[in-house]
Amino acid sequence: MAAISLSAIEKRFGETVAVHPIDLDIAQGEFFTLVGPSGCGKTTTLRMIAGLERPTSGTLTVKGREMFNGRTQRFVGPEQRGLAMVFQSYALWPHMTVAQNVAFGLAGRPKREVTERVGRALELVKIGDLGRRFPGELSGGQQQRVALARELVTEPEVLLMDEPLSNLDARLRIDMRAELKHLHRETGMTIVYVTHDQIEALTMATTVVVMRDGRIAQRGSPGDVYTHPANLFVAEFVGNLPYNVIPAKVESDGTVRGHGFAWPAGTVRAARRPGEVMVGLRPEALRLEDGAGLPLPVEIVSVLPAGSYTVVQAHLGAPDGARLYVQLGDVAGLEPGGRATLFVDPARVMLFDPVSGDALPTT
Repeated sequence: MAAISLSAIEKRFGETVAVHPIDLDIAQGEFFTLVGPSGCGKTTTLRMIAGLERPTSGTLTVKGREMFNGRTQRFVGPEQRGLAMVFQSYALWPHMTVAQNVAFGLAGRPKREVTERVGRALELVKIGDLGRRFPGELSGGQQQRVALARELVTEPEVLLMDEPLSNLDARLRIDMRAELKHLHRETGMTIVYVTHDQIEALTMATTVVVMRDGRIAQRGSPGDVYTHPANLFVAEFVGNLPYNVIPAKVESDGTVRGHGFAWPAGTVRAARRPGEVMVGLRPEALRLEDGAGLPLPVEIVSVLPAGSYTVVQAHLGAPDGARLYVQLGDVAGLEPGGRATLFVDPARVMLFDPVSGDALPTT
């Protein structure tokens, strides 16, 4: 049984469709991430799961219990769903200590039980020694942990998180990603996480759903979404460097020909039919190793050191060719204005339909 199930769930605000009818099954124990640009419908979907937004139609269940049914108009409020939600803003009471903030959802329970559960929650998020402090005495990362502990202390069936790390600086975000992943492994809790940061989605999730314009663009494991994007939107959205897209043509004999290159028939698995295509390449799929794959002659535009790697911008074939971004570890001998031949593993090449943007099948 799925922890959460959405069937043809839709949300309209007047004439505006925020979420078109979607189907989602979230398994027990998943770290399930909804990712996409602003306005794609991810937060609205999360709020419908939480009961903070009433869907327009469809059905929604949590642990097999019906929470919304558009046909019968059954709607169960958020307080009866057994869920907890961590928001982008921490919403801590400034006049209460950390322990008092965490205990807020346990009102009416025996004092000993409250003390024990608050202590466990604080230890779980690694701030067990901060119970007597006030929120104003904490760093941003510590405040985020308090907000997280406040939800964990209620022992929810599912933890919902709406861009909880967006207010943290870059280093704290990295630290908190690791802590959240560790928390998921320790508790086995089902987590539904919303973010616009695709690096967060790829590093923490067991399942990623990429949304666009209120629809699901792709669902899969982080590895599948990154290496086998379903369409150009997903390919260009996911990744910390721009995705390389090169216009090309599949000829009648299966040759893939573009500006300055021609790859023999059979080297690219998706080249099954003649016609115009878009070749897709991740920046790290290109390398300088001589003869180690399909060749791409380029003219170097810039060489930009980025710490542990270097970003090279190049034009394919000539200055009027497609702009490529290449992630390299060794750039010895590469200079702006110079020429080089890059190589790509055929297995890393994807072909897309130039009209729909959909990935072409590989079989």
